[in-house]
Amino acid sequence: MEGTRPHSTMKPFNLFLVLLLLAGSVGVFYITMRPGIKRSVQLENRQFYLDGKPFFPLAVNYMASTQFDGQTMWPLSAFDYHENQHETRNRNDAHRQLLAEFTLIRDLGFNAIRFVGIGEPSIDEKGDGHLEVFTRSLDGEGISFDLRSDSALNIYFNALDDLFNTASEAGLQVVYLIRLRPQFTSTSNLLRQFCKRFKDHPALMAIDIYNEPLYFDQPEKTKEEIYPIVKHWRKIIRTYAPHKLVTIGLVGIREVFRWDPNILDVDFISYHPYEYEPEQVRNELYWYSKHTNKAWIVGETSIPSDNDSVPYTDQAAFAEKTIRQALACGASGYSWWQYKDVNWQKYHASYMGFLNRTGYTINSKGDTISGSLKPVAHEFKKAFQQWPADTCLRLPNYANYSSSTAFRLSGKVTDEKGRGIEGAVVLAWNEFWSHSYHTVTQQDGRFELLGSFPFYHWIASAAGYTMVRGDVSPEEAVNTDSIPTVNMPDFIIRRF
Repeated sequence: MEGTRPHSTMKPFNLFLVLLLLAGSVGVFYITMRPGIKRSVQLENRQFYLDGKPFFPLAVNYMASTQFDGQTMWPLSAFDYHENQHETRNRNDAHRQLLAEFTLIRDLGFNAIRFVGIGEPSIDEKGDGHLEVFTRSLDGEGISFDLRSDSALNIYFNALDDLFNTASEAGLQVVYLIRLRPQFTSTSNLLRQFCKRFKDHPALMAIDIYNEPLYFDQPEKTKEEIYPIVKHWRKIIRTYAPHKLVTIGLVGIREVFRWDPNILDVDFISYHPYEYEPEQVRNELYWYSKHTNKAWIVGETSIPSDNDSVPYTDQAAFAEKTIRQALACGASGYSWWQYKDVNWQKYHASYMGFLNRTGYTINSKGDTISGSLKPVAHEFKKAFQQWPADTCLRLPNYANYSSSTAFRLSGKVTDEKGRGIEGAVVLAWNEFWSHSYHTVTQQDGRFELLGSFPFYHWIASAAGYTMVRGDVSPEEAVNTDSIPTVNMPDFIIRRF
């Protein structure tokens, strides 16, 4: 009868048990169905896992752009990759092009992709610090798209959503580079909104919070200043996207003086070693393996090759030896810079892709992609083949990558108790700060820093330690083994 509650014959304990089981079932269903939990890449003891299985991120760096028709924004490959810089696409064509290129990337053995460019808005540094992304209209005209309004941010994020979905469709996990600058709260606000929007996106593996601060952090900061900055960014991500990993792109050994890998509150370090000196990359990988206190990957590396100045075979050989050294030295992942050659008017930067700018390539689905594969493109699948176990090599020029013998600093780096510190880094400049060399200390903390010019200024630190610096008078040098040498007093550093 209406208004009458039927009598229950269920005992209170049984009712409680049923409700408990029901709640548990709902909880299990909720955890299972949330894609951000189920499919997010996890990291444990320096090993990545995807869907509970070991996962070695083999990534390519890829520049993505956007296009805007006045109402909708969509992603497309960077204009830098195309001969016609003003080439345009409608949304469907742009999607097909991206999917074709991502499918080719997957065909070559890659399982991850690092997006650069699209997440790096310009900052109004002389005004209120607001953010703008560069996009193009349907007729190819460049547009600065202001992100200050919620509606504009939603339009921009919809384009990112399309990009991540397309990567997922091709079977690729995403590392996303976002531009953060501590002096501009607008960038932290963008990070917060990004995390809210993409906290459960199954393709988003990691957020890369800074690209090469050694080059781009201005003004330079101390370790004491940097530590809370990174903690703040990490707190934002933990609060709003707790299942996403956090990384940072460090140049390499020389970051230790400020953006010290061992003091940064990130899940893993993405190192960017390049071959500016003979065997520099493999030497740096050895140092990372010995002196990084958390998981690390190769986040960028390459050498340029146009098959003229540098043969394609040299580029392929570089990829093989650095992949093998990375695996032997305990890297948790490896990434190549970059997808395709560009025309940046500088040889070193223009020819690092695994795809050149001539001819065409057909992917596994029959799609046509502009550009021909270089031999290096076929090296990456070998990362998952059963190579003989390699040793993490300490090469003969590890301590001094240069063969210069014009000048030398000799000394020792110690802690406060006089104990030598292995792997500390000592760097010295010429008189006008325009050229420098660095070295790393031996097991007992001793070092010899060789250079092609007299040293006037020096700096010393180690991963997880403070930094000291000073000047030197070349006039104090004495000839030792025919090399002008200054014997320095001990450089004393302490735990950070």
